[in-house]
Amino acid sequence: MQGLDRKRALPVLSTLLKDRFEYQWTWLGARVIRLPEDLMVQQEILASRKFGAVIETGIARGGGLIFSASILQLIGNPAPVIGVDNIVHLHAREAIAQSPLSQQIKIIEGGSTDDATLVKVRKLIPAAGGPLLVVLDSDHSPDHVLEELKLYSQLCKHGSVFIVCDTIIDELGAGNFPGRSWNDGVGPLDAVEKFLRGEASWQRSASHGRRGVISGIRDGVLERLPST
Repeated sequence: MQGLDRKRALPVLSTLLKDRFEYQWTWLGARVIRLPEDLMVQQEILASRKFGAVIETGIARGGGLIFSASILQLIGNPAPVIGVDNIVHLHAREAIAQSPLSQQIKIIEGGSTDDATLVKVRKLIPAAGGPLLVVLDSDHSPDHVLEELKLYSQLCKHGSVFIVCDTIIDELGAGNFPGRSWNDGVGPLDAVEKFLRGEASWQRSASHGRRGVISGIRDGVLERLPST
C-alpha cells in the first residue's frame, strides 16, 4: 500500500471536509469527529502496547474519549483516558456521563498549554504506568500545536506516541478552512516538522500514518525513541 498516490486523494478529501464528512460518524452513540481511517489507525496503536494513559486535547462531542476507552477495555487495559479542553460543552459531558465507560474517562476543563492544566494532567497519569498516547486535536494553529508537542512530550517515556490531528490542513494548502486562522494552509504539519527538527528522541512512526489515504493525520503519528 505504500505506493498509493496520496495526491490523488487530496481533491477527494477537500470535497469531503467541505461537506463536513467527518461530522457524520458516531462511536457507541457519541459523535466522533474523525475520519474513519484515522480511527482504524488509532485502534492499531492502542492495541500495540500497554499504554499508561491516553491524553486527548480537544474533547469536542466526547466520542474520541469514548473510542479510546472502549478499545482499552477490549484489550483489558484499565488506563485512564484524560480529555482536556478550554470549554467542555454540556452535550459532551452528557455523552460521556451516559457511556458505560465513563468511570475510565477523566475531564479537565482548561487551556491545554496552561500550567494549571498540566499539573492536573500529571496527577491523573499513573506513576508506574507505561508510555502515553497523546492525541492533539484542539487549536490547529502551528504555534499552539508546537507548544503542545513540546509540553506534552515532557510527560512521555520511551514508546509513547503522538497522534497530531489535521495535518491535512497543510497538505491541502490555503483557502480550505475559511474563518479559521489556519486557512492560510499552515497548521499542525508545520508544527510537527519544527518539533522533529529540535527533538532527536522523536521520529515519525514507521508503521502508522503514511499508510493513510483518506486520512487527516498522515505524517502526524510520532513515536518516542529509547534514550541514548
